[in-house]
Amino acid sequence: MTNDEGFMTKAVKSDIVHVVESYLKEDDPKKPALADSFQTCYIVDVMANIRKLQEKKCKNFQDFCNAFLGLVTASTKAAIRIDLVFDSYMEKLLKDSEHQRRERKSPMELHEVSGENPLPMDRFWPSSANKVKLESLIHKEALERKWTSPSVEIIVSHFCGPGDSIPCSSKKLEVTLQVPELEVSLEEAYMQCIPHMMHAVNQGNKRIVFLSTDTDVFILLVYCWRELKTEGLEVLLMKAEVGNSTRFIPIHMLSLRIGPGLCKVLPSIHTLTGCDYTSKVGTKLAALTANPETYLGEFDSMING
Repeated sequence: MTNDEGFMTKAVKSDIVHVVESYLKEDDPKKPALADSFQTCYIVDVMANIRKLQEKKCKNFQDFCNAFLGLVTASTKAAIRIDLVFDSYMEKLLKDSEHQRRERKSPMELHEVSGENPLPMDRFWPSSANKVKLESLIHKEALERKWTSPSVEIIVSHFCGPGDSIPCSSKKLEVTLQVPELEVSLEEAYMQCIPHMMHAVNQGNKRIVFLSTDTDVFILLVYCWRELKTEGLEVLLMKAEVGNSTRFIPIHMLSLRIGPGLCKVLPSIHTLTGCDYTSKVGTKLAALTANPETYLGEFDSMING
C-alpha cells in the first residue's frame, strides 16, 4: 500500500513497544542493579544515538565525535565491555524506499570526513557514502580514545559501504586486536547486535544493556531473549532515551510476562502491521489483541518453507 507520493503507508512503529510494555507489572524492576557482581556489557547502536546529538553545538567533525563518545562514556558506567555497532550501507538495499521517505533533501557528498571539516549536516545525512566516512572516523577515534577505565574492553564492529570495508576491532589495556569471529556483513546495526550479544555472553557477561530507541531493536531483543538466557545471560535491558527522559525496559522480565508464544510471533506482528520494509495491514494494537499466537504461530515457517 502506498500514498499519493508513491511511498509506503507507514505505521507508528513505537506503538508496539508501548502496548507490549504495558504487560509489565508495577513492581517489576526497571533499572539495572549495577552495584551487584554481574559483568555488564553495553551495546551501542551508533547511528541511532548519533542522530540524537545537537549538531549546532559542534563546530566540526572532531567535536561531533567527541560529543558522541562522551555520550557513550556517560551512559555506560560500570561497564566491563562496550560494543559500538555500526550500520552497513550496501547497494540495492531493501530499506532504500524508507531512506528516500526520510530524506527529502538532495545529498551533498563529501570527498573527505575528517576532524577539522565543518559540519554541513543539513545535506550530509541523505548520502550513504557520507555516513560510511563518518563511521570510519568514529571507529578510528574510539580505538584511539583514552577511556575512563583502561580495563574496559572496547569493541568496534565491522561495517561496509560502497568500496569500503572496516574490520571489527577490540581494544583493552591499550592493546588493539582484530576480532574475526565478529566479521559479519549485515545491513542494520540491530541485526549485527545478535553475534555481538552472543560473543559477550560467551565471555561471561551476565547482563547486557542495549542503548537504542529503535523499535526494531526492541522486537529483536524480546524475540532473542530465550536463546540468550539458554547461553547464560541473566539480565537484558534496553535503555531508551527520548529528549530529556530516560527509561530502562527490562526485556528479560517483559519476555516472561508476555510468554514464549507471543515472543515467537512478535516479529511477524511487527512486519505485518508496518516496519521499515513493509507497509501496514491493520494496526499493531489490533494484531496484539487478535490471538496472534494461534494465527501466526506458523507464519515464519510457511515463509521459509
